[in-house]
Amino acid sequence: MRPRSMLLDANLALKVADFGGSSLNGAASLVYGSKRFYLDRVWKDSTPCMNLFALGSTIYKIMTSTSPYKDVKSNEVQPLFNSKIFPDLSGVPCGELVERC
Repeated sequence: MRPRSMLLDANLALKVADFGGSSLNGAASLVYGSKRFYLDRVWKDSTPCMNLFALGSTIYKIMTSTSPYKDVKSNEVQPLFNSKIFPDLSGVPCGELVERC
């Protein structure tokens, strides 16, 4: 889940259109999500916790118009997430919701 995977219909109802990492008949997925929106899950099955984390990152992007760690190189993002070092949420609309994700 990430902002590019969110669509609005004619009634402004949110539709999730995220098939990245999908597989058929239980086969292993060959594609993984953006490092800025997912906890490390290479070779692991997706869990509700990982999806909630992606939702929080998506809400952050929507509310701030920037991705988490916008000034950090992509290869440096995952170690920050793994160390539970997250962007400052003070002053971010819906920051408390993002923090709970």
